Amino acid sequence: MFPKCNSLCIYNMDRMAVGLAADPIYAPNGQWRWHGTDECWEYGSNGYQTCVGNVLDPVQDWLTVADHYLGFCGVSDVPWDITPAPTM
Repeated sequence: MFPKCNSLCIYNMDRMAVGLAADPIYAPNGQWRWHGTDECWEYGSNGYQTCVGNVLDPVQDWLTVADHYLGFCGVSDVPWDITPAPTM
C-alpha cells in the first residue's frame, strides 16, 4: 500500500495490520523504500527512518496508509481466492 503515486515507500499490509491490532498501536518494520541510486525497491529496515520514523509516532505517509487500511470494509485474515477465471 502507498499514499501517493510518487511515494518513496510502499507498506506491507500484513505488517501494518500487526501494528494496528496492537495496544498501543505501533508502526512495525515492513516496508519497501525506493533506492534511487540502485533504481530498485529495497525491503526491510534500511528504509525505516524514511518510511516510518518513530515506532510510536510514525511519519504522515504511514498514518495516511493506516487510515486507508482501517477504512477497508470487512478487513479479514482470510486470503483472497485468486483462482483464474475459466476460459471460453
